[in-house]
Amino acid sequence: MFPSEQAYRRLQRRVDRLAFLIVATDISERDIGIERLFLRTEAARLFPERYRFYDMLYESRFRRLVEQFRHKLPGN
Repeated sequence: MFPSEQAYRRLQRRVDRLAFLIVATDISERDIGIERLFLRTEAARLFPERYRFYDMLYESRFRRLVEQFRHKLPGN
């Protein structure tokens, strides 16, 4: 059984929301980690045969955003 287009769009909205939370809010690192775990679990459930692509695309994107927008230089 393939996930519906609606399920894909819902997952994509959550991905976009998490990217926004990382970049534009002061939500805790713990909460970001929880949301990332939820998305990974949901992607694995909906797209088990394509999970590797989720991990390559989105997890690398989230890591990059956290590094760029969350890790401050000492003294800043």
